[in-house]
Order: sequence, then structure tokens, then C-alpha cells
Amino acid sequence: MKNSTLYKAMYLEERKNLKMSTSYIPPIKQAYAYWRDILEMDKTEFNNTLKKYLNIEASDLDKLYELGITNEQIQSENKTWISNLNKLYYNPNYSISSDILKKLKTKMFYPILIPIINIFIDSFYKKKYDHIINHNCYLHIINQLSEEILQHLVKTLILELNIHKKKGILIGETSSQRYNDFCEKLYQKEFLRQLIDEYPVLFRLISDKIEGAKNLLQTIIFSFENDKKILQKNKLISCKFEGKINEITINMGDTHNGGYSVSIIELDNFEKIVFKPRDLEIDIKFNNLLHWLNNSSEIDIHFKTISIVNNKSYGWTEFIEYKPLISKKEIADFYNSLGGILALLYILNATDFHYENIIAYNQYPVLIDLESLFHTSIHQSQELTNSKAINQALQLLMNSVLSIGILPYRKIYINKQPFDISGINNVNNQTTPFKMDELKNNYTDNAKISKVYKKMKPANNSPINNNEDFSFKNFKEDIVKGFKEIYMIFLNNKKYIKEYVFDFENIKIRKLLRNTMDYSKLLKLSLHPDFLRNQIDREILFLRLENENSLPKSVFKKEIEQ
Repeated sequence: MKNSTLYKAMYLEERKNLKMSTSYIPPIKQAYAYWRDILEMDKTEFNNTLKKYLNIEASDLDKLYELGITNEQIQSENKTWISNLNKLYYNPNYSISSDILKKLKTKMFYPILIPIINIFIDSFYKKKYDHIINHNCYLHIINQLSEEILQHLVKTLILELNIHKKKGILIGETSSQRYNDFCEKLYQKEFLRQLIDEYPVLFRLISDKIEGAKNLLQTIIFSFENDKKILQKNKLISCKFEGKINEITINMGDTHNGGYSVSIIELDNFEKIVFKPRDLEIDIKFNNLLHWLNNSSEIDIHFKTISIVNNKSYGWTEFIEYKPLISKKEIADFYNSLGGILALLYILNATDFHYENIIAYNQYPVLIDLESLFHTSIHQSQELTNSKAINQALQLLMNSVLSIGILPYRKIYINKQPFDISGINNVNNQTTPFKMDELKNNYTDNAKISKVYKKMKPANNSPINNNEDFSFKNFKEDIVKGFKEIYMIFLNNKKYIKEYVFDFENIKIRKLLRNTMDYSKLLKLSLHPDFLRNQIDREILFLRLENENSLPKSVFKKEIEQ
């Protein structure tokens, strides 16, 4: 593999640290105008941003963009991604078991997935875990990972499919036959090499995805085996369980360092538990507060507490199953309890409790992500906009119960349909607020990605689905009653409450710098082929975040890493 291919996949910091005496190829002149255009910056703003966040001058890009001819070897770098790219480049393995191939054949462009999945298979060492995971779990893991890898590949492969189609080099009388001919090319080692040379950033991202999944899965399996007795002792799993893991579902929420994510583990006795890749001390402290409220004689509300095992760098929690209600009395109790939860979160200055962070478990609303308690703003109210009146209004909202995310407070309409993702609202049948990618004309040479509004997935936060008679709007009095009840117990017991609040001291929390949707849209854009040829293009794209919200350099760097 050419040094220039590996070099284009490297991050700016990695390039600056290379000690190579060689010539460099500057970007084309139009590149600077293109970069400024995607960031919506003039020349001065662009230069200042590069200096502040990437620690380079604009002129440095001429020396860092592309590698000239050199006899020195980047391959000497001891990096997993370089090793994986070399395997794909020189020795791709297209042999795979029939049961895995059967799973892969259901996916677009499946031949290219075979050598990529084989890299995961080789590094995962399945036999090492045969005593703890069954074969169904293994196939489920492969299927999930291949879906995620395909999401990285699909835009680039559709582009390449269209290039081949326009050149008239696809064989076949029908659209499906020509698509199949393109897939046959994906079996060719030389074509795979051409793709790696053209899109090295893409294949490094895929390597990172494989490595992150492998590390996460190995951590989950090892931790489950190591913690089994304590999980049984805390009744998170049956004390009689002696079987295997039947399924591991990864990426059930935001990712943490190294691509780790919340994952759901299903055992072969159908029990489920939740793995969380972070310290669960804040969850335990919150649980303690709920226990104290449940034991109080001053209130009638009862809150659901959950079983937790914390091991500092990770932890396990009880799986909360969605259980909707039927009777009006139980639904009233649910909203009464939700009003109490709202008061508690208001006192703890919480945020981000939208519809995905609440599960309706019978008459109990259960919070499933507590990292955003004790939220603080990094901007003063006078800095939010150029209008003093608007800033004051925004500050009032930020300091009210509306900032928590449970109550709806903005009237947004998409295609004349209301859009509301608050924790109290039933999102079923709602349309997404922006257009999303949708693959059309599958398995043909007319395959394309269209931007469409989509129906949102059903959520588990509402105690009942699709029944306007039982809408939260009909239980306002119950919500207010629950809020008042919990708020008054805090006012009347300030001494005890201070002790519980101070118990949260030095607990690690998550700071939400911007809307999660903003990150999601930018990450999807970064998988466009234009940003997969040279890592610098992708790094400059991420500077869009700076343009939206000026941050200290150290904070911005961490935001990009996450």
C-alpha cells in the first residue's frame, strides 16, 4: 500500500508528529474556498479558527495535506488501523461460514462486508467465549456490526455504482443484473485496493468501528462472567442461572470513550440486564433519594427504584420493560408520579429528559439516563443572542421546569403536523423535524439516497398508546398535584435534603453543549465521500461546531473526540 494512502487517513496531529524528510503535495487552490464555504467563514475567520483549534496556520495545510514520494515507511507505525488496512489491501479473506454469509446476503453490497467482517472474526476469537455466549448471540453480534459498517459504506458505494453505470461498464440487461455485476466487482482484490486508495478515511473509520465493537463486547462478556455472582446476589439475574448469553444488543444510546455504549444483554432463560460503560455512582445516589422519599410519611406517591451494581468504570442495572396501562386510575397514578419526578428533577437542575429517557413501567415513570443532573450553562444569559429582551426570556426558560425536557413548551410544526419530543408526549405517528436519508431502488443500479421526512419510531415513555381520551392533557391536575407534593416535602425538610444533595458532591456528570440531533446530522454528513478521501477535509468539517458555539479549545477537542 502506498504511503500516501495511509497518510491521507491520518489525523492532523499524527501528521505533525511524523518525522519524515519528504516532499508534500498541496491541496488544489479551490480547496481553501471550499473549506471556507462549508464553514461559512471568510478568510480571516478561517485562519483564526485553524490557529485556535487545530494549532496550525492556513499555509501549513500545503505541507500537511498530501504526502509526496518517499522511501520511508509509515507502516512502521504500530497502529491497529494500519494493520487492518494492510490485511484488506493485500490479503482480503472472502471465505466465511454459510450461516454468516446467509445473514450478509440480505444486505446491499454484501460482498465487501465479507473481508471486513472477517477482520472482526479474527480479532474477536469466538472460541474463547463459547462457554459464555451461544451461537445465536454470535450471529446477532455479526449482524449488528455489519449493519453499522454498511451505514459507513453505503454513500460511497452508491457513488461508485453510479460512476460505473455512467461509464457503461456494468454488464446486464436489467437494472438488477447490472447491480449484481457491480457486486461481483466487490469480490475482486484489485477493486477493493482501488477503493482503499481512493477512500482511506472510510476504511480507517471502519477499522475503528471494528476495534470499538470488539473491545466493548469483550468487556461485556468478561465483566458478566466475572460479576455473575454479585449480579445474582443483587437479584439482577436469577440465582439459579447457569446458562449462556443469548443476545447482546449494542449501541442503545449515546457512545462513550472508544465507541462504548449502553448495551442490553439477554440470557438464554429470557432474563435481561443492562450494561452501562460508565461509573453509576450518580444513579445510586439518585436511587437513595427515591428510597428516602418512598419512606416518607408526608407523601402518597411511590417511586420505582432499580437494582444497580456499580464497578466504577462500568456498571449493571435492572432492565426496565415497557408496560403500558389500561385503567384510568393507574394512568392517573402514573402522571401523579411523573409530576413528582418533575419536581425532583427541577430541584436537581436536570435537563435532557426527553421521550427516549423515560420508560413507562406500569404506574411508574422510570428515568433511564441520569448523567444530565445538576446541569449548568457555559454561557451567560447576556451572551445568548444580540437582543437583551430575548436573552432575559431565554434565561427565564433555562431556569424553569420547561428546561428539564419533560413538559412541552414550543409549538413546532413539520408539514403542518405538530412536533414534540418532550418526556411526557407520545411521539407515535410524529414526523421527524428534518429530512433523513432513505435508501431507494435497493438492489438495482438505480440505487440512491433520498432525503425524506420519516415517521418516528414508537417510544416507551407514554403509559398508553394512541388513545386521545387518556392523553396527558387530561391528567394535568394529577401532574400538578404530584409536583406540589414533592416540592413541599423539599421545602419542609431542607436540612435533610441538603445532606442528600451534598452526597452528590464530586460525582461525574455529562455536560450537554448542544442538541444531540446536531451531532447526529454532522456525523452523517461526514460519511459523504467528499470527506472520506483525506482526513483533513473531515477535521475541517467538524469545525462547524465551533461556528455554532464558541468553546474553549480543550472543551472543543473533547467534544470532537467524543
